[in-house]
Amino acid sequence: MSAGGSLLFEATLPESSLQQVVSLLVPLLGPGVWLFLEGDLGAGKTTLTRALLSALGSMEHGRSPTFSLLDVVPLSKPVPTSRGELVRILHLDLYRLKNGRELTFLGLEGEFRKGTAAIFEWASQVAEDEWEDFFQATGCRRPERILTLEINRVQTSTNGLCSQRHYVLAETPALRHFFRT
Repeated sequence: MSAGGSLLFEATLPESSLQQVVSLLVPLLGPGVWLFLEGDLGAGKTTLTRALLSALGSMEHGRSPTFSLLDVVPLSKPVPTSRGELVRILHLDLYRLKNGRELTFLGLEGEFRKGTAAIFEWASQVAEDEWEDFFQATGCRRPERILTLEINRVQTSTNGLCSQRHYVLAETPALRHFFRT
């Protein structure tokens, strides 16, 4: 977890407790909120995203954007939040980016509009100065709040199978030029 972040939640839970994590996250989402999901391959980032989309009433339950990089998921009806109505989720998987500068060339200029929250897998692939370059080059709307959720598999059996996940959720401190001024 990045230094200086405000810890909101930390727990090791059985895989069957995914809905508990989802019920914690749903009230934190809203327009202008970006959720960064971090964890090893197979940690459960896409599984969590699918569960979040389902909880938000999406008719689409999210496919992994590993190859497309972006999945735009409209919600079946607006979801009222403390930040306004949430009408869609952007799900981005940045794993295949060679560097963060490639983010600028994904054609995202019109995607971060009103009523949109974003979920990023592998956001750490993009350095702070590359995020700033992205905002300057594209004119994209900056986030109003960033949450980072680390997901780690916990080996709990002698046969190496994973039956638990360790979750750490924190409010990410403002990056130097990240938030709107």
